[in-house]
Amino acid sequence: MKEKIKKVLKNRPKLYAGAEWVSGFLADVANASFFILSILFSLMPKKKKIAIKSFYGRGYGNNAKYIVEELVKHDSDVEIVWLVNKKGKEESSFPSYITPVLDGRMRELYHLATAKVWIDDCRKVRPIYKSRNQFYLQTWHSPLRPKKIEKDAGNMLSPRYVKSAKRDSKNIDLMISGCDFSHNIYQRAFWYEGEIAKVGTPRCDIFFKKDEAIIEKVRTHFGIPPGSAVVLYAPTFRRVATDVYKFDYEKVRSAIGSKMNRECYMLIRLHPNVAHQSGDISYSDKVMNATYYEDMQDLLYVSDVLITDYSSSMFDMAIARKVCIMFAPDYEYYIKAERELYFDLDKLPFPLAKSESDLIDVLSCFDHEEYLKELEGFLCEIGNYEDGHASKRIAEILIAKLS
Repeated sequence: MKEKIKKVLKNRPKLYAGAEWVSGFLADVANASFFILSILFSLMPKKKKIAIKSFYGRGYGNNAKYIVEELVKHDSDVEIVWLVNKKGKEESSFPSYITPVLDGRMRELYHLATAKVWIDDCRKVRPIYKSRNQFYLQTWHSPLRPKKIEKDAGNMLSPRYVKSAKRDSKNIDLMISGCDFSHNIYQRAFWYEGEIAKVGTPRCDIFFKKDEAIIEKVRTHFGIPPGSAVVLYAPTFRRVATDVYKFDYEKVRSAIGSKMNRECYMLIRLHPNVAHQSGDISYSDKVMNATYYEDMQDLLYVSDVLITDYSSSMFDMAIARKVCIMFAPDYEYYIKAERELYFDLDKLPFPLAKSESDLIDVLSCFDHEEYLKELEGFLCEIGNYEDGHASKRIAEILIAKLS
């Protein structure tokens, strides 16, 4: 134990520059005290409990949502605690079998220390002690992604993040993957040498079944009439303020409606990191703000067309065999200043537009049959093995760990 504590105290930058010295030093002290407390809390008995955190506490959703929905069908006695921040708790609707808990030092430590199973889809940034009889499932937060991540994006990551990521990976007992391409990324770039189960992506199971309840829920929420088309515009975030999210939504919406010969509604969902910018957009009766809708997966499920740029949601639509159009007017700048990509966008199966006029042209010339052929070729190329049963497979693993 003493060696672990010393390692945490020692595992900090030796030099801080200017004002960063104070914030860095205080963060080190806080992390060290958190780790020491986690050791003390670890002495508490373990319960038949799962402690979940998603997107650093943003709320109910992503892979864990679909895992626990399946798990409680087979084991209703398990206690499920979902750690959320204040905003996440206010904006999420939790089912009765989940207890939302505001994450805070003591609360978080208590529930993590007494749970047999942890589930997370991002890094646990604070150093925490995990007992040998606990099981940590890391689901990450997308089936595949165009942007380079973790070690592959090392030049874009802070030294502090890299240290916390390496520390987190040592605690992980199992990761999951939905295709060979992602599997290889996790093996290579996550500072992780443990098991990676080829079971699929729980959040993508939704695309393999017909769920009228979700369709009704989304359409009622936004007042979208039955039979009308839905297009979702969901770009990723930029680190700097930008107007790249703004274009003639009405013109694009109308072009899609004409192509599909149906009335069309557009939902705009900005990334949580830039959600505040959604208030700067001009909406209308048929162009609506979906930034704060609780579950992105519901929106993808209902949408006929996705327009995005560098978001992993393009691969969700590929798995769903739905239409995705890439709109990336800042492509050259983005890969130089923001993040390098795993793929050349021109070689992906999704039509690429780099200007608003390009986007209109792409929509007017879109060939659905040819698109589906290219999509299947791409899914074969990445070694896709999504089949709609990921949640069931993972639930079975967790039930065994909880018993």
